Amino acid sequence: MSKLTFFLSLSLLLFACTDDNEVLLAERNSNTTIKSIDGRLVVSDTDQFFQIFRDLSDYTHEQLEAWSKNFSYKSLNKALSDFSQVNGATNPALEDLSSFNFPQAYLYLLNEQGLMQVGDEVIFFQKGQQHYVDHQSVRDFREIKTDPDLIKKSFDVKVSYYSPDISINNGKTDLGLIDLDARWQNEFDIKSHMGVPISGRRKYVHEILTFTSMNISVVVLQVKLEWKGSGGWKEAGEKRNITLALNTNTKMLRASTGSLFCAPTTKSINLSLTNYTGMYSNQIGLFMDEPTPCEFIYDDSFWQIEVAGFIKHAVSGDDPDNEWVIIISKKTK
Repeated sequence: MSKLTFFLSLSLLLFACTDDNEVLLAERNSNTTIKSIDGRLVVSDTDQFFQIFRDLSDYTHEQLEAWSKNFSYKSLNKALSDFSQVNGATNPALEDLSSFNFPQAYLYLLNEQGLMQVGDEVIFFQKGQQHYVDHQSVRDFREIKTDPDLIKKSFDVKVSYYSPDISINNGKTDLGLIDLDARWQNEFDIKSHMGVPISGRRKYVHEILTFTSMNISVVVLQVKLEWKGSGGWKEAGEKRNITLALNTNTKMLRASTGSLFCAPTTKSINLSLTNYTGMYSNQIGLFMDEPTPCEFIYDDSFWQIEVAGFIKHAVSGDDPDNEWVIIISKKTK
């Protein structure tokens, strides 16, 4: 068993159609509906989008999978999952969408092309930007790529990882903005899975990232397993046992004043996942540009995040020596 101990505190500067089906999102929002049209999901307006995004952000993986089966579309999550299991496969469009590291709500709201519709506008993501086009222009998605004049407006999307430069000697680190491959990770050679001998290179990946688009900023904890094939590292399909015991605190501040801009969000994560497949994702911070105590994101707004606790991660039925434990101690000021 390998064990790492470190202190964590981090911040980030934010800079047509036939109805297939329609369902209610949740009992608490009986007036909030979503439907699928031409293989993409459609909501009526921005207010409904915000509510659906917030609801899906609280769903478990199992709930999201069950929810997505109500619609005639292929979710981006399904498309990325299928792609990751093919050794040596290439798909520039999906590789581009994967680089956005979407929060779980977007993974199920977007279809395999990265599209959804809000009101009369179709939203799609491409090459680091969020684009809007009129829904009547979406006869063929290939036309949008070849005719930029169809795009009404575009906004940059910023995704950043934070990772400590881990010092095992004293268990204390300073934290800075690192490139997109800087994550808490542990490579190992898998020996068995569910009692069946197998071999290959695997990697536990635990990361905290922020996703910020025009009107949403999300802080996400991700726990996943990757395998190394001829095309590089991809999400692995082996079942794992994951234990999380974490307390998190996220808040948004303003650099110009140093004052609290958005009320802090505290969260306790205490769970054990047995024979879990896929990426575990937990949203620990959410800001949405809607009527709340924080009505919009200032140019100098930034996230401050604190985490304390531990994460234990092991492939089901593998050698116990491959188990990985991270103990996280909240930094005190």
